Amino acid sequence: YEVRPDLVKGLVKLDEYNQILIDNKCQTFYPDKDEIRPGIFAAGDVTSTIFKQIVVAAGEGAKAALQAYNYLHGIKDSQLVADWSKK
Repeated sequence: YEVRPDLVKGLVKLDEYNQILIDNKCQTFYPDKDEIRPGIFAAGDVTSTIFKQIVVAAGEGAKAALQAYNYLHGIKDSQLVADWSKK
C-alpha cells in the first residue's frame, strides 16, 4: 500500500518520515506546534506508532474511535467513558 501524507500535510503535524504524530490518546497536533488539534484523531500505519502490525493498528483504531466518540459527546478526559447504550 502507499501512504499518502500529502492528504494531511498542513492539517496535522508530521514527523521526518511523513508519519502523523499522535499522543497516547491518538490525538493529533497542529502542523507547526506541539499543541493538540482538537477533534482530529489518527491510528494505524500512517501514525508515528513504532509497531506496524495489523493487531496494533486495530487496537489504535479502537482507541481513536472511543476518543472521537468522547470528543463528539463532550465527555471529558477525567470521565473516559464511551457509553454506547445512550442515544
